[in-house]
Amino acid sequence: MSNVPRQNVRIEIRFARHVNKTNYCWQWTGPTDGRYGTIGFRGNRSAKAHRVSYVINIGEIPDGCHVCHKCDNTLCVNPDHLFIGNHTTNMRDMMSKGRGNKPFGIKCGASKLSDNEVIEIRNKYQTGLYSQRKLSKTFKVSQSTIWNVVNNRQWRHIT
Repeated sequence: MSNVPRQNVRIEIRFARHVNKTNYCWQWTGPTDGRYGTIGFRGNRSAKAHRVSYVINIGEIPDGCHVCHKCDNTLCVNPDHLFIGNHTTNMRDMMSKGRGNKPFGIKCGASKLSDNEVIEIRNKYQTGLYSQRKLSKTFKVSQSTIWNVVNNRQWRHIT
């Protein structure tokens, strides 16, 4: 077998060399792109391993479809953990599992304002006595930040 060129070795054999089936998830142990496993397949030098697993074990992937993970483990290639979906399906699955929630307000590490300051900014701006420029200087943030606060583009969770 060592004399057979790599590309001629059946994909199932090449694929199996990089799969650890000792856990619930079948962990990909081969090359990655930093997030997903990769393997040469059908002329593509870096096909996603979970997609190749789907083709080998379940069947062809319809055009434009994603192969999503039920287990949320991007290195898992267990066909029982994979399902077909489109972008919307994948995003809804992500959100339903709480993976798409980005931190906001004071939970965001880049935040320069507290909840109380946001309330104070909005109250002062509503009086008409304070311009956005004046508020930006007072609270030491950019005028665009003040605009976003008073127009509910940022800090929407504060009413």
